[in-house]
Amino acid sequence: MVGWRTATKAESATAIWDVRTHADSISNTEPLPGQLINWWPAMLQCCRKGLFANLISRYRALLPPGSPLDDGKFIPPQWALPRQLSELAATVEARAAEAKSRGKPAPIYIVKPDAGSMGDGIVLTPDPCKSSWDASKEKVVQQYIGTPLLLDGLKFDLRLYVLVTSTCPVRAFLFREGLARFAVDSYVAPTRENMRNVHMHLTNYSLNKKCDNFRHSDAADGGDDGSKRTVSSVFAALKASGQVADIEALWEQIGALVGRSLAALQPVLTTNATSQPCFQVLGFDVLLDSKAQPWLLEMNDHPSFRIDLSFDEPGQYSLNGLNSIPSPVDEAIKVPMLAAALRVVAKERGLCVRRRTKKTRRAPAGRAKGRADGVVEEVEAEAVEAIAAECMQVEMEDDGATEADVDDDDARGELTVQREASGLRRAAEDAPDGAERFAAGGAHGTAFYEVPTDEEAAEGFALLMRLTDLFVRHTPPSVRREEGDPRARAMASADPLAVPGPRWRGTAPFVSFLQAGGVLAKGFAGSGSLSRPDVDIIVLSICGKGGSMDVLDFCEACAKVARRVWPDRTGAHPSELLTALLDTYFPSD
Repeated sequence: MVGWRTATKAESATAIWDVRTHADSISNTEPLPGQLINWWPAMLQCCRKGLFANLISRYRALLPPGSPLDDGKFIPPQWALPRQLSELAATVEARAAEAKSRGKPAPIYIVKPDAGSMGDGIVLTPDPCKSSWDASKEKVVQQYIGTPLLLDGLKFDLRLYVLVTSTCPVRAFLFREGLARFAVDSYVAPTRENMRNVHMHLTNYSLNKKCDNFRHSDAADGGDDGSKRTVSSVFAALKASGQVADIEALWEQIGALVGRSLAALQPVLTTNATSQPCFQVLGFDVLLDSKAQPWLLEMNDHPSFRIDLSFDEPGQYSLNGLNSIPSPVDEAIKVPMLAAALRVVAKERGLCVRRRTKKTRRAPAGRAKGRADGVVEEVEAEAVEAIAAECMQVEMEDDGATEADVDDDDARGELTVQREASGLRRAAEDAPDGAERFAAGGAHGTAFYEVPTDEEAAEGFALLMRLTDLFVRHTPPSVRREEGDPRARAMASADPLAVPGPRWRGTAPFVSFLQAGGVLAKGFAGSGSLSRPDVDIIVLSICGKGGSMDVLDFCEACAKVARRVWPDRTGAHPSELLTALLDTYFPSD
């Protein structure tokens, strides 16, 4: 299928598929130098709803007006509670007053538990700041998109797959096929009477599969009325109904959404750069509004590769379902997607990829299996089937539901691989070659299309990247050594909104940085406009007593320093002051 086979020992593998979850503090498998592994450092944390919302909000405060996060496209406004409660309250009050003046109802917000799964705890409300809610629990609030694009009167979302092959800089490929997941009750704009109808407003598979209106189809594309269908069949139906004029343009818009979302992670991913070769398949949940404009609902760092439908018989009650039947639509998408992903990874890494042959050829004498130079034996392809079968055994559930992500906290394991991969392997053996089936001009003859660099987004994030490069360059060696220790990383912070990566402890590293640029005079004399006590106050205000400074804290601290250096520029935007600080004191960096 793709020219890979499963290895019996980790040390002989070219690549390791390690199933990691939000519950894992460190990897179950520490790869050898040169071995590929299927996750990027910090990606797990970056895909958490709360951290992502916090990053977006803090970026917006630093970037200039009209920046990529300020143009009202792709990423809806969102807040992480309780940390951003005051900001949310001000926004809710202002928007409610504006709606009232126009004679319209107050906007609706969707509230999700940060660590929720399978739709548990999701609420639609015009008042997301209710004092009666448990303020100690982390939640994420998003502006609810109340005018979704409908098909047959039903709301749906898209589960799309993105392969990330590099993070410095980010390089990604969008698979131009996926799953469309439908709500099961006809959609009506939210009112106080219907806001609790989860089967109308949520496209969460785990919720809707238990409803009598859920439609399971034996057709490979999900059929005309299936509750889960292929994206290509849904796009064709939307074009036939006149709701989408140009499918190619829609895919390009979705690609721009992916590019912007990953660009927002670039500062964090840069500070977590690794010499270990990595790749990762992410799940993007996307909603189309009534104008067919795509919106990001969330990203999943561990999308499900299950190809069955689990359910309970009448009288049975379980979390995920005690019974299962094959799901042809899942099989039709996920098997060839995984095959294409491994083919792209192999080609991008310079591995030797050959088509499946009936007979296995022996490797030439002296050629070791799984060598670091990446020569892959020409053998019957088992890897993709084993990966999906392994994930099927260890995953908790779901395709990563839309309005709630699936944390799969109990899922753990690694693929080196020793278990027998059964169901998915048999399906792949009977199916046509996945790479050929979807080949349509994408990367290396697959349906994975490279996400183009958005020059506008790159220019908009340029200020943050300049600051990020400074943070990396001035990070003390002791911090780098600590960051290289997996156990130290695991104990770094229990805060779910903590930005992963190096952390400067105390004020000394920030003071040294400012002195290196001449912003702060060496010693305590303070001959310039900034004194050492000023710096202490700034660090304390951002990091708290005894706290540490991550890359976003660093950016915000620099903004406060710039405000102290130019106190007369009271009306200047933080981005203007930051640019002046960098151009004046760090022009060559």
